[in-house]
Amino acid sequence: LVAFSYYAVYTVGELGASAGLVGWLTGVLIFSEVIANPLLGLLGDRTTHHLFLLLDTLAAFIISLLSGWLTSISLWFVIFALAGVAFVGGWVTTMIISLEFGTAADQATYLGMSNTLIAPATLAAPFLAGWCITAFGYQTMFRAAALVFLAAALLSLRLLRTQPAFHPAAAPVAESA
Repeated sequence: LVAFSYYAVYTVGELGASAGLVGWLTGVLIFSEVIANPLLGLLGDRTTHHLFLLLDTLAAFIISLLSGWLTSISLWFVIFALAGVAFVGGWVTTMIISLEFGTAADQATYLGMSNTLIAPATLAAPFLAGWCITAFGYQTMFRAAALVFLAAALLSLRLLRTQPAFHPAAAPVAESA
């Protein structure tokens, strides 16, 4: 999701967008997040969050791929809107999937472990993206991000099995000794 962080900088520095226009783009991003958050959560609870993780990574792949080629500011409104949806899906879905492992008593451990294990990549990604931009340009970084999202989509398709919707109220509780 690090590529999304550079969208506003790219639109100003490379496409010549004004600060006011970037404000509108950011508003579209936030609005799409506000709308997508409850909708994706509700749909994921009723179907499966594994499906949404796959769809989110595919959407992020397409957005990153398109952002490497789009030069029309008006098309960037679509990119920012879809980025908001993908951002929400990526974070919300990964947290909820972490809760599906283990018993209710173990859920906090699994959530903590998942966040701890992704921390090094979360910390390194902006530095690698910045280096890539400096060395090769924004388009190359966006295309590299697209490849990472494609790999994530393929991995989620291959490794995550589709399960029925998870309902915390029905989760088994570990018996205390």
